[in-house]
Amino acid sequence: ATLPPDLSPTEGTSAGVSPRPATLAGPVTCTSSSSASVPSPATSVASPRASNGVHLVVFVHGFRGNRCDFRMLRNYLAVFLPFGRNAFLLCESLEKAPYSSLSEMGSRLAQEIVDFIAAEKLTVRKLSFVGHSMGAVVVRCALLSPLLEPLLGVLHTFVSFSGPHLGLRGSRSLVVESAMWVLSAVKSAACIQQLRLSDPLLLNLCKEDRLGRFKTVLLFYCDKDTFVESSSASVRPPSEVNGISRAPDRNSDRKSAQVDAMARELNEKLRSVEQVIRVSVHFGRRTSASPKTSALDRFTGKSMHVAFLCNLDFILSFVNLYGELLS
Repeated sequence: ATLPPDLSPTEGTSAGVSPRPATLAGPVTCTSSSSASVPSPATSVASPRASNGVHLVVFVHGFRGNRCDFRMLRNYLAVFLPFGRNAFLLCESLEKAPYSSLSEMGSRLAQEIVDFIAAEKLTVRKLSFVGHSMGAVVVRCALLSPLLEPLLGVLHTFVSFSGPHLGLRGSRSLVVESAMWVLSAVKSAACIQQLRLSDPLLLNLCKEDRLGRFKTVLLFYCDKDTFVESSSASVRPPSEVNGISRAPDRNSDRKSAQVDAMARELNEKLRSVEQVIRVSVHFGRRTSASPKTSALDRFTGKSMHVAFLCNLDFILSFVNLYGELLS
C-alpha cells in the first residue's frame, strides 16, 4: 500500500492491539496492506460522555510550543475515534514559563490535568499521553507528581514524537548546536541545560520512571531530524543505531556513559510494557519542499522535527494505523 510517510515499526511485542493498515495517496511506502477509512468530519460534533468513564488523551507540546501545535491531530482523532468515549486536553501550562526546569514543567502539567478533570467532572477510564519533542520528557516528569498517583492505574498509551528521552548530546547541524548553546548559556534555559545532560536529572528520571505503567508505548523518530538523535528518540544506546553523527564534545566520554546508563534503565522499565513499538518515519521530499517551510527550517532540519505536528499525510497515517490505541 502506498502511504505518505513511511511508518516502519522496527520493534514490538506480539501482545496488544495491532496497527490498522490504510491506503492513502502519498510519496512513501508503508508495510501495511489492507485498507481503512477516516470517518466523515460530519461526525465530529460535541458528544455526551460515556457513562462508564472516558479515555482522556493529553497532548503536550515541545520547547516554546503552544496548545495549537496538536490541534490538527486532535481534530482528526476526534473524528476517527468512537463517538463520546474520549476527552482531549491540549496542554497550555508549559507556555507560561518555557525556560523553567523539566521538573517544574512536569508539576504544572500534573496540576493542569487534575484541574481539567475536576472542571469537566470527568470519570477517567483510561489516560493516555501524546508528547512532541521535549513535551514527551515533561510527561515522564509529570507522572512522578503525587497529584497523578490516583491515575497511575488507568495509564494506557504513551506516544512520543521525536522525544529526547536520552538527552541532547549534540546536533549534526552547527546552527542548531549553536542555538542550543545560546539557550543554555545566555538564556539560562534550565530545561535545555538538563536535556544537554549538564545535571543528573534525566538519569534520575530514568531510574524512577513510570513508563512501565503504560500498556502501550509508541516511540516515533526520524533519521533526518537534526534536533533529536534517533537513538534518543527511540530509547536505544547510540552504539546500536547506525549512521549517527554528532558534534564533538569535550565531555563525550562522560556523556556517553550517562546515555548508556539511561538507556539501560529505561529499557528495563519498558520490559513490563505489554507493547513497545519503535517507528522510523521517513518524510518525503514534499515535506522539506513545502512552501510553508522556510529555507532556514530546511537548512537546520527543523522541518523534519516539526513535521510530526503539521504534515497532514503523516497525521492521517498515524490516525489510521495507531488511532485505535487511543480509543
